[in-house]
Amino acid sequence: MRNGKREIFLKAIRGEATERPSVACVNQTGTYEQMAALGIKWPDSNFDADLMAGLAIGAHTILDLDAVRVPFCQTIEEEALGCGVLIGDEKNLPSIATHPYDIDMTPHFPEDYLTRGRIPVLCKALKKVKEEVGDEVAVIGGVIGPFTIVGELIGINNFMVATLKHPKMLHEFLRVATKAATQLAQALVQAGADVICIEDMLASMDMISPKIYKELAWPWEEELTSRIAPAPVILHICGRVNPIIKPMIATGAAALSFEPKTDVAAVKLAIQEEGKKIGVIGGIDTMKDLFFGNPEIARASALKAAEDGYDVIAPGCSIPPGATTETIKAMLLQETETC
Repeated sequence: MRNGKREIFLKAIRGEATERPSVACVNQTGTYEQMAALGIKWPDSNFDADLMAGLAIGAHTILDLDAVRVPFCQTIEEEALGCGVLIGDEKNLPSIATHPYDIDMTPHFPEDYLTRGRIPVLCKALKKVKEEVGDEVAVIGGVIGPFTIVGELIGINNFMVATLKHPKMLHEFLRVATKAATQLAQALVQAGADVICIEDMLASMDMISPKIYKELAWPWEEELTSRIAPAPVILHICGRVNPIIKPMIATGAAALSFEPKTDVAAVKLAIQEEGKKIGVIGGIDTMKDLFFGNPEIARASALKAAEDGYDVIAPGCSIPPGATTETIKAMLLQETETC
């Protein structure tokens, strides 16, 4: 008997063989066309659990992907830790507006963290998603990586300066951020998440050096991953990750997600050299293939991604909200197309 979509995705993120390429998005999945079809729009679906769940499920019922995920935005942990948030509108996601700390302050972890901000909304939404999709597709809970959380707590510019001039002053912030991401991830697993995706956007080599990554980002990603186990973890970092691929492998993540600018052959070789079986996710350029592209371009990139050995064919980052359903569904491949 053939595996279902959920089983195919869960096998693929572990680097195991599947009867067809898994196709999913481990980042944001909402699009304007889905919102119109479902009658569920931003910003309401970022603040209401039923609406959040309804739009998330569109990745299954409309896009036909192997996984669904919540949330859509990247502000939930930071808001619960004291950041001010702009709610966004029908076209734009919530964003961080204010940063509660200076580098010389002592960060505080609130004991009522899991009841603050939209964390209860997110957990309720994921539980509802799991109840509705059951075992048809995989359910992904998204959390933000500690390095990125700290960047928003003290402001990205101040944070980048501190990574160079005052790195020791960041460790207490990173400890608090790791605790926040850990507690949220564990709550999402308890709510029904099959997989946790850690998005650590500021840990990109477009932002920092490999040295800073190894000293400040990696240790806390590794600790966070270890605290989420045994649930499988996907680690997503934007940009070209080849310079840090072996530390990323060493976090213990089940799968790695990155943009097509990364040399995937080198990633797979590094995984082999480390004696690991780790899923590789990506291959689709979010802007060139999905936003500015068309179904023919997206399908060609998906076929190339399968040929290049991606275990999960996926956008290298969030799906652009303006991408069409037809273009996104062009990524779907059958077994006969990759034989």
